[in-house]
This record gives sequence, structure tokens and C-alpha cells, in this order.
Amino acid sequence: VYPKTKAILLSFADTPDYTNLQGFLYSESTHGGLNAQAAWAAGIRGEGVNLIDGEYGWNLNHRDAPLSISRNMGGTCEPTYGDCWDSFNHGTALVSIMAGSDNGLGVTGLAPNAEVYTLGFDPSTLIALVDDESALPRGSVIAVALGTFGQQSGLAGNDQVGGLPVEANTSYFRAFEYATAAGITIVAGAANGSVDLDNSNVYYPNQTNLSQNDSGSILVGASYGAVGGAQNLSSGPGRHIKPPNFNCGSRVNVFAWGGGIASAGYPNPTGSFNWTTVPGYADPPGNNPSDVDYPNGYFINNMGGTSAATAEIAGAATLVQSYAKRQLQYGASRYLMPLKIREILINSGVPQTDGGCNIGTQPRLDVAMRLVDQFITQANAQYPELTTGATLTDARKISLSQLGIGIVCQPPDIVNHQSRTVDPTCPDQNLWPTGNRIAKDMDFDGDGKADLVQWTPSTGSGRGGSWKIDLTTRGTT
Repeated sequence: VYPKTKAILLSFADTPDYTNLQGFLYSESTHGGLNAQAAWAAGIRGEGVNLIDGEYGWNLNHRDAPLSISRNMGGTCEPTYGDCWDSFNHGTALVSIMAGSDNGLGVTGLAPNAEVYTLGFDPSTLIALVDDESALPRGSVIAVALGTFGQQSGLAGNDQVGGLPVEANTSYFRAFEYATAAGITIVAGAANGSVDLDNSNVYYPNQTNLSQNDSGSILVGASYGAVGGAQNLSSGPGRHIKPPNFNCGSRVNVFAWGGGIASAGYPNPTGSFNWTTVPGYADPPGNNPSDVDYPNGYFINNMGGTSAATAEIAGAATLVQSYAKRQLQYGASRYLMPLKIREILINSGVPQTDGGCNIGTQPRLDVAMRLVDQFITQANAQYPELTTGATLTDARKISLSQLGIGIVCQPPDIVNHQSRTVDPTCPDQNLWPTGNRIAKDMDFDGDGKADLVQWTPSTGSGRGGSWKIDLTTRGTT
């Protein structure tokens, strides 16, 4: 038995630690941030939660973004043309904001110990994953920082202006509904379209009006973030004010910093993402093509928009889920339902300060953990089975999920004759599905009546014997 230690790539060891340029990790009182440090101090860094970045491109080899080919659920692009360069920066940056490696170098994500995956995202892929619980466990968190064109798109000669959240497209909206109902938390960006989502004129006729429809996702807006951008990320509280280029509206639930975010990146020939020199901090050694770390030690500090905010909130949701799973004591089978996570994040937050078009509240993770504790205390009082291990009825399991706690109940693998770990509260029929209750009540034919069984051992020296079964459906008794 050996103590677990961290291995550091030698060429990466010269990269400075930029964590103190990530003001959103710090407390509201000192930096105007989400206070991931409070969760870290409680021993929570995303353990036990699958965190998925759903988009199109990533640098799977970046040394500060915990990605690998084996964890890519599918879909990527090659950085050899147009928008794909931006996609690589976008995906790599978002993963590092959510779960950048805690190695004392570069940047650190909010939930560095989460299980991180990448997903080439579209509605049919999401639905297929939801249907395969082994591929997408209940309680997972998916960040979707994608947008779509609205009726006012392109009016100002900018494809961002008039843009809408991707769930304005009904196929995405229905997929988000499906995933949320199944226990998958979707964190989606409100987009950078400079529009009020309560204005029906921003939607095409065949799109879903988000002011009137709620998929259950956590819809994320963005504030200015740090005062002065990257040069002053650690100089004081962020401004909780909505810039004019980010969307807003009654459907937007929460916001986070939308400017001056330090993150992992990928070199882009167009220069749309880069590193701005910060007084007192050395530039990343991997940002120069002559450096040994180039491009896998590349960093940027001008990431922003509702995409960056979405990554921050997805990391926060992961920390809340991780903390709740620990407090629920059966972390492998119990989790908070998406609407409960959304409620806790909203109620933990501080409001925007400009009083303008709504972008919700900015969560505080120290407050969110207290709200989790209060909720679990309430749930334990209403459902003593959670602490006694007594079996829930189907009706009580359903009402418990409506309250906000999901239970994973997997039936035994009848075909392969294998049991599965299940929560002690699981209803009886989840353990013994109809037609498979043989060892439970001797009902071989699934008609709800016990069948007569006789075993006669061999009378010889062998170990054989014979079964006789009298099925109740063959007679009148």
C-alpha cells in the first residue's frame, strides 16, 4: 500500500498557478464569487458525480483539462477550418472552468474531482443516453453552452445578436424535458443575443417561447463579472450587473461571471481567444509556438459570455450534487432531482444589482450547502425510510422524487443471474419485476398465483434429480 501522490509533467511545471486570477472561485464577500472554496473546505470537489460538457470540440490533450479519448462520448471537430478553432477553445475552456485539474499549476475548476466527459451534442444523442442508464447515471450534470438563431438574428450584422438559448428549438426543449424528468440536471446558457426572452418577437413561429415554457433546465445568464476584466480579477467584488449583450428574461434562473475568465485554451490563428498580460503574473509558457508545452499548455484569460457563466453554474451544480450525495449517505443510489438543485442554487444566490431585465441570482455555495442540509432534514422527517432502510412503496418513491430526492433502483439481471447493488428503500417490484418473481413467490408463469413445485433427487449415485412444476394457469385451481 502506497500513499497517493500527484504526478506532474516536467515541461508543465514552469506554468504559474493562476487560481487567484479566478475570482469566481472565491467568496461573495471578498471577490463577488460563487465560493467554491467553501465546498472544498467541506471536502467536496465533485466526487461521485458525472459532469458532461455537451458541445462540439475540445483539445483532449490539454494538460490542465481532465479529458481523454476514452471519456469522449462522441463528436468532435478538427481545428483546421473556420469556427472549429473557436470550438476547441470554447470546449477546452469550459471543461477547465468546470473541472480543471487541481495540480497547483494553471487554472483550477470548481469541481476538479468530478468524472468529466465530453459529448458531441444533439437531442437524439441526449435521449439515447438517458435511455441507457449505465451510460448516463441518474444525478449527472450536463453543461450545454450552445445557442440558436432567433427571428432577430443577424439584424445588426453580428450572428450573436438576436441569438437564443438552444432550447428555443423544440427538439432540444423536449430532450431537456426528457432528461430532467429522468434525473439529469441540464445547465444551459441563455445566449449572448442582446434580447429579452419575454419578447415574443424574438422567436420564430415554430420555436418554443421560453417565457411561457419551462423545460426544467437551469437557464444561465451572465454578469460583467470582475471589475476591469482579466487584469483585476482578484482586486475586488465582481459587478452583478447584466451587460447589454447578454440575454435576460423571467425564465433565466441564475447568473455567473461573464467576463475576464482565466481558463485553459487552444491556440486560434484568428486571435479571437488569447492571453492578456496581467501585471505581476508571468505569461503562460505554453502560449508561444516555440514552447515545449505548446499547444497543450495554452491558457486564455478573456473567456466570457453566457458560455463561461454556464460552465461556472454547471460546476456549482456538480458541487451541490456531490455534497447532497454524501449527506444522503447512499451516494451511489441517491441524488437530488434537477428541479431541487435549481431551487437551491436560486435560493442561495444574491440578486443582480442593476434592477434591469432579469438574469436571476448568483449562487453562493456556502449557502447552498446549508440549504441542502435543511432539505435533507425535512426529507428524512417526511420519509423515515431514508434513515431506517425500510422499503418504500412505489407511491412513496414517486412522491419522494417529486419532493426532490431520486432513488436508483435496478432490478437483478435475470438473464445473467447476477444481482445488482440496490438501495434498501427500493420498492419490492423494482427488485422483482413482474414475470421474474420466481424466487420470491414461486410464480413461474407470471399470472400472480403461486405454482406448485416438486424436486425429486436422484436415487442413484449421481447428483442429478428432476423438477415437476404444476402451473396454476393450466387448471382451475
